[in-house]
Amino acid sequence: MEQALLEVRNLNVYYADRRFRRGRSRKQILRDVSFTLHEGEVLGLVGESGCGKTTLSRAILGINREIEGEIIHHGGKPRMVFQDPAASLNPAWTVGKILEEPLRNAGVPKQERRAQAEEMLSLVGLDAGYYSRLPGELSGGQRQRVGIGAAIIGHPRLVIADEPVSALDVTIQAQILELLMKLKEEMGLSYLFISHDMDVIWQICDHVMVMKDGVIVESGPRDRVFNAPEHPYTKKLLAAAM
Repeated sequence: MEQALLEVRNLNVYYADRRFRRGRSRKQILRDVSFTLHEGEVLGLVGESGCGKTTLSRAILGINREIEGEIIHHGGKPRMVFQDPAASLNPAWTVGKILEEPLRNAGVPKQERRAQAEEMLSLVGLDAGYYSRLPGELSGGQRQRVGIGAAIIGHPRLVIADEPVSALDVTIQAQILELLMKLKEEMGLSYLFISHDMDVIWQICDHVMVMKDGVIVESGPRDRVFNAPEHPYTKKLLAAAM
């Protein structure tokens, strides 16, 4: 069996109500979420908008701290690819600076950072000429390639991809999904892939978790979940995708 990279055990996540003093009132968003993500796996998390998918990713990254339960990282800190690259990339920074910033934070010497940034541009399908461009000069697909590059340039073992193609048109979606799978093979990546789109989940994932109202209502191998769904909500999602 492949090594576990991430274990989530009996996770409850809350948002504090800011109208009250801390601890006096809070809203529960996730309820008793448990799963394990293994090395080399693409684990899909699917559900309608507002069901708690992004809340789970933020808890895993340590952003949401109002939690109960365990989040155990065996493969180091995961990195994030965001839904909207236009919002996640600093518009005042060049592509080169965006790619070099994680290296700078990791203590990589300045003279090495540009070479690694240009190598990453090549890996995500952009030439070295993009190094000096600003995000506003790029197309949506190009910006997402830069966002992917910024997430993986430090060679994380686990990447959380939160709706990474939902803001792109269908043709560009296919290109980005192909790129993610290429990088998975070349760099030995694993993904927690979050989406509301069952078609996208089918294309890229090995295993699938279905979330409704902060609860994992069904999980299993992709083929079993798609071909023999057990929960009524899973059946509803699949029927809507047909």
